[in-house]
Amino acid sequence: LGPDSGPLHLAVAVGAATVHLFGPADPVIFGPWGPGARHVVVQSHWACAGCGRFDWPDLPAHGCVREIEVDRVLQAVADLGIG
Repeated sequence: LGPDSGPLHLAVAVGAATVHLFGPADPVIFGPWGPGARHVVVQSHWACAGCGRFDWPDLPAHGCVREIEVDRVLQAVADLGIG
């Protein structure tokens, strides 16, 4: 479980089930590969999610990342049977 990052892609490479939290990066381009049943992408419902903007000033995270509901993440973990 984690944000779109190198360590999460390494987890995919070794066959671990993963939950990817995506904000401004496009999961079609940067998302996990392999069997969809082993990997879940969770994004906010914002229309601009996947916009590619990485220039949010003075914020610890993009608004679209902060808007990902905890319940959706927990459900993704439960659906994969890794929680």
